[in-house]
Amino acid sequence: MPIAAYNLDALDLQKLRARFPPKYTEIVQPHCTAYIGKQGPTGMPIHAKGKVYARVDDFEGVEVLLLSVEEQERRPDGNLFHITWSLTADRKPRESNYIIKHCQHEALSECIEISLLLSEI
Repeated sequence: MPIAAYNLDALDLQKLRARFPPKYTEIVQPHCTAYIGKQGPTGMPIHAKGKVYARVDDFEGVEVLLLSVEEQERRPDGNLFHITWSLTADRKPRESNYIIKHCQHEALSECIEISLLLSEI
């Protein structure tokens, strides 16, 4: 099943890594899933502005950054836009949606603006 994701600009990725050094050993290819399925929703911009507004950590091996894309916090499937930031070797990126729903969100004092580019992965 095709997956479309927003990839981070290289300079923005460096900026985020400096601000949030990954806590766990497994570094995931940072991207933000836009949609999953044969046909994505219409009107999703190729170039988008994102704002990282919170961090979530389950303290057991999954670290996530929450962001809005073009001022929207939720993807078309209803889940929050996020970047799986780091994991322990025994955890999977798909666990991010669970911890977003069940763990406390640490709001940032100031949002971090980033540039995003939509592509199929």
